[in-house]
Amino acid sequence: DGKGGLKVDKGQTLDPKDAIDVKDADGKETTLPEKSKVEWTKDKEPDFSQAGKDVTGEVTVTYPDHT
Repeated sequence: DGKGGLKVDKGQTLDPKDAIDVKDADGKETTLPEKSKVEWTKDKEPDFSQAGKDVTGEVTVTYPDHT
């Protein structure tokens, strides 16, 4: 799930790891496996160039086994 209500200053960036909540199948908070890759999805990165604008982005998580 994504985190709502995050605030980022104009021109700053947000680490995609900080934009997601990681939960197991039961909805309990958990962590990603070691060496998981979390990145903004190509062409769906949030645009932080304008102050006061609500933006969305999409995150892709790749597990160590590449799934």
